[in-house]
Amino acid sequence: MQVLASYCRGHDMGNYDNVQDVLNVFKQRKYHYGAGEEEKVQFNLIGSDLANRDLAGIDLVNARLMTADLEYTDLSNANLGRANLQGANLKGANLQGAIFQGTNLLGAEHLTIQQLSKVKTLYGVKNLDHKLKGLVRKYYPHLLENPEKEELK
Repeated sequence: MQVLASYCRGHDMGNYDNVQDVLNVFKQRKYHYGAGEEEKVQFNLIGSDLANRDLAGIDLVNARLMTADLEYTDLSNANLGRANLQGANLKGANLQGAIFQGTNLLGAEHLTIQQLSKVKTLYGVKNLDHKLKGLVRKYYPHLLENPEKEELK
């Protein structure tokens, strides 16, 4: 998987078919070891150009997405729990049903309350813009509450 992450960082992202094939592998990844324990993989996608990609339903728990370009990317139902999106461009990204539990959003660019209103959870989110957090508290306080595990499936 780290080889695929390197491919996303180091190659011309203009060739949509090849890149989307790589991302589809990410979306399907599941590792099980021993008694069903999942391996804790931390993808390093720092600075990756993932704009306009289909990442719907992808598991990016603990991913390092600092300064990644996620403009107009479909992140619907993606799990970004404990991911680091510091400085990432989220302009127009589809966040419907995405999980942001414990996610670092320090300096995330172009993130709107309209996008955040559609996520599944923001519980434990770190470094969310002060104004956005105030709006979430006012209009969508349930997103900041600890969700039931069943709700995150």
